[in-house]
Amino acid sequence: MEKMNFIYFCLGVSSLALGFIIKPYVDTLVARIKQVFTRKERTIEQYNIEVLVERMNEMEEQMNNVAKTHFRRETNRKNNIRREVRDYLKELQK
Repeated sequence: MEKMNFIYFCLGVSSLALGFIIKPYVDTLVARIKQVFTRKERTIEQYNIEVLVERMNEMEEQMNNVAKTHFRRETNRKNNIRREVRDYLKELQK
C-alpha cells in the first residue's frame, strides 16, 4: 500500500511541475483562441484610401500650424530681445 501512495505522490508532483512549466504557453494559446472568436470585423472605411488620405492631409495641416506658431514665437522672442537691448543702450547713453 505504501508503494501505491509513493507512486501517486510522484505522479502528483510531476503533474504539478509540468503544469507550472506549461501554464504560460497555455495562457497565450487560450488568449489567441479567444481573439479568433471575438475579433471584430474591420469596416470598409478603415481600408478606404480616400479616408486615409484625408486624415493624412489633416495631420499635415496640423503640423504646418504648429510650425507657423513656433516660428512666430521665435520671431517675437528675438524682436523682444532686440527691443530690450535698444532700450538698455538708450539708458546707457543718457
